[in-house]
Amino acid sequence: MSRNQQLVRQWSLLYSLGHYGKTIKTLAEELGVTERTIRRDLKSLEAAGFPLYDYENPDDAETGSGEKRWRLLEGYKSLPPIPLSRDEAFAVLAAARSLGHLEETPIGEAFGGFVEKLRRAITPLEREMTELSGGYLDDAEIERDYAEHRRTLEALLDAINQRRLVDITYHADHNDETTQRTIAPYCLWRSGGELYVIAHCYLRDAPRSFRVDRFREVAPSAEEHPWPEGFDPVDFIRYSFGPWVGEPKEVVLRFSGGSARYIEGLQIHQTQRVKKRADGALELRLRVTPSVNLVQWLAGFGGEVQVEEPLELRHWLARLHVDGAEANSDVEAWG
Repeated sequence: MSRNQQLVRQWSLLYSLGHYGKTIKTLAEELGVTERTIRRDLKSLEAAGFPLYDYENPDDAETGSGEKRWRLLEGYKSLPPIPLSRDEAFAVLAAARSLGHLEETPIGEAFGGFVEKLRRAITPLEREMTELSGGYLDDAEIERDYAEHRRTLEALLDAINQRRLVDITYHADHNDETTQRTIAPYCLWRSGGELYVIAHCYLRDAPRSFRVDRFREVAPSAEEHPWPEGFDPVDFIRYSFGPWVGEPKEVVLRFSGGSARYIEGLQIHQTQRVKKRADGALELRLRVTPSVNLVQWLAGFGGEVQVEEPLELRHWLARLHVDGAEANSDVEAWG
């Protein structure tokens, strides 16, 4: 075991003890090590000057267990600094940069506070963290700024944390329709640079995804509905391609030319299977929901992609190409 791993474990041990006390057996189970290792760690921490002591809990005596508990001296707050490496500091800063578009929201502010605590806890690395902050760039500037949707996010986060139903007024851009609904929000979902909430919609009596910036009002619900049980948001989005969720289908695509070489080294989707064909083309199989995002992505490959299955996706892509050609056909420009 490396010295760093040992320090991390001992730091975790101190924070696990707190001021309430735990038995060596409980500490060993929590940290996934042997009781002998815990005893050795406790001796090392005592030798380093941390005020630890053991005692018998009266409740334990009554039950006859007789196990001693270890705890920190009451009022002691000077726990050791977090043993963060340079690479770990870089990873934290990269995550913070990726959340730039949420900077003035409850999520961004909470993460920002966490980063500041890290800076103070690892004084030797503080200057390096400042230098590292310029070593990672993210396209946050092309993403939506959610500061103006702060109140919506606060209401949704409260509802998610407290498993509370909310009444919403929601505007759907695709049909320019505004509806009132009651939803049970499960979690937030970031897809394609946008932020969504996955929720059970009682208007449709089915799970749906709602884009956060399209909420017009969010308030605790006056309606009474049972909280839907047994729903797995991860499974819900498993076959999505972008924010569109629906019945997944087997999609078979044939890529040729430079597109085949490009696709070969690309991770498109978690369900993908890639196979080279005898003619040099590349076969890509996905199990996804045919969607606007998928057909628009395919359109970017022009004639170097052919949809073999399903038939409706092939017709959708062909229609998109035809409409695009008609909208942009200009005899003089083509000259």
